[in-house]
Order: sequence, then structure tokens, then C-alpha cells
Amino acid sequence: MRIAISDCLLGKPVRYDGGAKPCPAVLSLAEDVEVVHVCPEAAAGLPVPRPPAEQRDGRVFLADGTDVTEAFAYGSGRCLAHVLAAGVLCAVLKARSPSCGAGEIYDGSHTGALVPGWGVFAARLRAAGIAVFTEEDVISAQPDPERPWALLVGSDGGRFAALPPEAPVMVIPQVSPRSFAAACARAQARGCGVWISNVAGCPRSSNPFISALMRGLAGDPRPEPARAEDLSGYSLVALVREVLRLL
Repeated sequence: MRIAISDCLLGKPVRYDGGAKPCPAVLSLAEDVEVVHVCPEAAAGLPVPRPPAEQRDGRVFLADGTDVTEAFAYGSGRCLAHVLAAGVLCAVLKARSPSCGAGEIYDGSHTGALVPGWGVFAARLRAAGIAVFTEEDVISAQPDPERPWALLVGSDGGRFAALPPEAPVMVIPQVSPRSFAAACARAQARGCGVWISNVAGCPRSSNPFISALMRGLAGDPRPEPARAEDLSGYSLVALVREVLRLL
């Protein structure tokens, strides 16, 4: 499965200040998928370091007032062509960036204020039909004993039904379309961060990023090496593979 990922989230020093924003959850994800590296601002040839940029009135300005709209458009176009040629299914980009923000960006005042909106590159990916996520979506998808995944299944849950309480997955068995809403409420009441379902006619997951992983990995036959029976130590992608085997 190929995923486009912002280079700064992978630890590359490509940000405006010459730094990076490595995200452990994204670094873990990158170990299990084929990464297509992207950084529209680097692709535009913008100098590093430079003043920070924000969008305002449909254009992009550095904090010193320099209009860099054309440079952002050029870099986004180059990265979009790279992503389309690679055949990626989704992208994980830096939250709130003027290039990569997805649904929320800084308002152009350089005061830290936020407004609804999309980064220049993120908007072009979205228009091309590529699902766009941020590192925050990847973090929220991570299972752990405090926020386990709930599997809403129409069967008894197979091998997952016998998992110990400390496992990152719990099973709610014998769910039907009629009882689906009640099962979702039960999962929420038990502190589950995400639910996944194989119930006919019902959504597959409450988490859009996990849904994207399920679509991308469904046709990927690569076997996963044997791991602990309680699923401890499973990466996000490895756990999705296990769930797909059950579902």
C-alpha cells in the first residue's frame, strides 16, 4: 500500500525554520507501507530558513509580507504529479500547514488563530480524489488498552473473542443491523477509541483513516510474521491486517 507522507513528519529538516516535526505514530506507519515522500514547499525551491507562511484571502504570504502564492502552487503541482504517478490511495500531511493542512489552517494573521480551510497541496489532492489525513488522524487511530478497538462482528469473534482484557482489541459479538447502533453505544461506553464492523449493510469503521487502511490493505496478500497472541506490540498496519483476516 502506497501512502504519501509529509517529509517533515518523517524527521526530514524541510520546514521553513530548517527543522522537522517527526511524529512517532507516522514513523511507525512508514515502516509498514510504501512511502511516497512529499514536501510542496521544498519542491517549490523555497529557501530554508525563511519566515513562516500563512494563507490570507486566497493567497499565501510570508510573515514579512512576501507573496509566495505562485511558489506554493508550483510546488503543489509538482508533488501532485508525483503522487498521481505513484498511484497512492491516501496522504498523511502536516496538520494546519499552509500547504498541507486538512480542514483547518492558520488564518493569515500570524497570531496562531485558526480557521476552517485546506492547505494548497491538500486541496489539490482532495480535488483529485485522494483522501487526505494529518498526523493527528494517525495518532487517534492507534489502539491501546486505555482506548482499545472494538470489533463489532456478526459471529462469535473467532480468535479475538479470547483476547485478555489488556489487549488493544475487544470483541462485541453477535451484532446484527438491528443491534448495530446499540453495539456502537456499548463500545463508546467501554472507552473504545475506534470500532470496526463486518455487519452487512453497516459502516466498516468509525475512523476514516482506518477505513482507508482497510481499503488499501484488503488486496495486499503479504503475510504478517507471527506475533504475540494478545496482539501486544502490533503496529497499526499489522493490526488492521489481523482484523481483515477475521472480517
